Amino acid sequence: MILAQPVENANGMALCASGRPLTQSLIDRFIDMGVVSVFVEGESLNPAQMLKARKTIETRFTLADGCPVAEMLKNILLARLE
Repeated sequence: MILAQPVENANGMALCASGRPLTQSLIDRFIDMGVVSVFVEGESLNPAQMLKARKTIETRFTLADGCPVAEMLKNILLARLE
């Protein structure tokens, strides 16, 4: 995996440039520095994959209807597909 965007800490300080291979040692360093997510390069989903992913998310959250936190997580995941 390759970093698609620069990685910054919570204060906006650059920790790593985009384009760098994401190794286990780099992941461990990010964890130690409190980084909780990064963007990696990858292929876009085709429409069939997008539909399957959307259905999977909807199915997995059906038992959580009415839970505001679960609804928020579901909406975040669905938004990430777009």
